Amino acid sequence: MSGGPVRPIWTGPRPSWLHPWLEGYLTILDRGTAVRVLRADEWLAGTNIAFRKNALEEAGLFPENMGRIGRLLLSNEELVISDKIRQLGYEVVYDPEIVVLHRVHAERASQAWLRRRVFWQAISDLFAERASTEAEADPDREIGRVLDFLMQLAPKNRGTIGLFRDLEDPELFRAQTEAISALVRLLAGHAGDWRCILGAAGS
Repeated sequence: MSGGPVRPIWTGPRPSWLHPWLEGYLTILDRGTAVRVLRADEWLAGTNIAFRKNALEEAGLFPENMGRIGRLLLSNEELVISDKIRQLGYEVVYDPEIVVLHRVHAERASQAWLRRRVFWQAISDLFAERASTEAEADPDREIGRVLDFLMQLAPKNRGTIGLFRDLEDPELFRAQTEAISALVRLLAGHAGDWRCILGAAGS
């Protein structure tokens, strides 16, 4: 497998609140200026990735229960198949000369859309984990992430509303998206544990 950077074409100004860590949710990717084999924890965007046909077939092709389905922002189909191909002994190579330009539409350059995108990414990650390692969320860690975010807000916003407010500070918005992901993992694996979070934050 091989691929390269995905550079944005903004249809409007780049949002001032967009933390660089969140650019991947908009399919913006840059892994440097050197050709290299990627580490196991590094990925290529489906917008700019090529597979050897024989490796793709040997790994069982793309999972059909992932990827965009209607308005559902499911993803990770290329990550799941990439992991399977790696397990077969193949490498994933990043080449900075293989560039794709990707248009970022105005509707996606909004916090509302990114919150929705983060929510569905957390769901997609759970699907991918269950397909491979059966990973399970640590409820204490996830509750901590939610509380850490909420306690940064004014007391009147330390509840459900705090998870949906637009925020000007990039670091705070990143913390908000991490809290949303944490809540998704809690609800998926420990539905009884999340109820105390908002009450604790408001006290």
